Parts: sequence; C-alpha cells; structure tokens
Amino acid sequence: MSIESEAISQSPALMATTLERTTCVHEPRSAIAVANEILAVARKNHAALDPMKLQKLAFYAHGWHLGLQHTPLLDEQVEAWPYGPVIPSIYHAFKQYGTEQVAASASAIDAEGSLYVPRLAKGYDRRLIEKVWEQYGDFSATQLSKMTHRPGTPWDTTWNNNSSRLRSLAIPNELIEDFFNRQAVKNRGNVARS
Repeated sequence: MSIESEAISQSPALMATTLERTTCVHEPRSAIAVANEILAVARKNHAALDPMKLQKLAFYAHGWHLGLQHTPLLDEQVEAWPYGPVIPSIYHAFKQYGTEQVAASASAIDAEGSLYVPRLAKGYDRRLIEKVWEQYGDFSATQLSKMTHRPGTPWDTTWNNNSSRLRSLAIPNELIEDFFNRQAVKNRGNVARS
C-alpha cells in the first residue's frame, strides 16, 4: 500500500474519532485566517510550506469541516483549476513565493485602515487545523496534489465534468461535504470493527 493510500484509508478514521461534531453555530472563516493558522502550526512544528502545500492543507481542513460539522470552514468557494482544488484568495496572497517556502503570513486591512494578520480564534477550528497537520503535514505538496486528484474526489468529479473546459469551476460545498462525510462514516465503521 502506498503512503498516499494509507493516508486516505487511515486519516478519515483518526479525524472522525478525534474531532466530534459540535452543536455550535459556525460562521465561515476568512480563508486567509485559515492559511495563516496552517502556517503557524507548520512553524510550531519546524516545517516549511510552499504555496501548493498550503492550498492543499486548506482544502483538507475545509473538507473535513464540511464532512464533520456540515458547515463550511472557509468564507469563499473552492475552485477546480487544472492542477487541483484552489482557494483563490490564498492563491493570490501567496503566489509571489512560487515554488519556494512561504516566508510570512498574509496580512489584511481592518475597518479602520490598520494592517493586521488574520488568525483563527482558539477552539474547534484551531484543533481541526492541528489535526489536519498531524494527518497530512508529512506529505509533500506533490503527494497531497495526487491525493486530491484521485478518481471520485471533489476535484476529479468537478474537473472531469467540465465539458466546456473552463480554466476554473466552483467545486460545490455539497460535493466536498458528501465526499468527506462518506470517508468519515466509512472509517468510523472500520474503527468500530477493529
């Protein structure tokens, strides 16, 4: 079994059993705040991220949030681009790094015109990011990209139904939720049987 296959078969079980569904009302978070939180977790673990790996980790965090909480983590739509799922604001905020490691968090301007670094508040969302890092952080950007391209993934389903060959298509949150929820349900059963 390849490392990617092992991650796909084991990660959902670990994610589903360690992050229980909460009943709190959840408003989607800024994609930039989610990206900055992933960068903070990577730094805490003495790891570097390039923009592609950051994208894929943000996609997995959003997917698991949808699959487990049935609400979106991100405040914007994930898109299917030729090379995988992309969150446009994260792409634009970090594209200057190309294939190099991201050197700094992204900043934003608040209502008063002051510059700040968006971050997530403590709680479930931060724990989710930490769990995503634990499960996927050791994979390279290329490995994560291959995982998001497997047959039946939300990117694959959206991209391969792109008869007009548009360069970007919205990946419906319902499709992402269904995929990750099926992974969680399937693997909860595997955990219960073991």
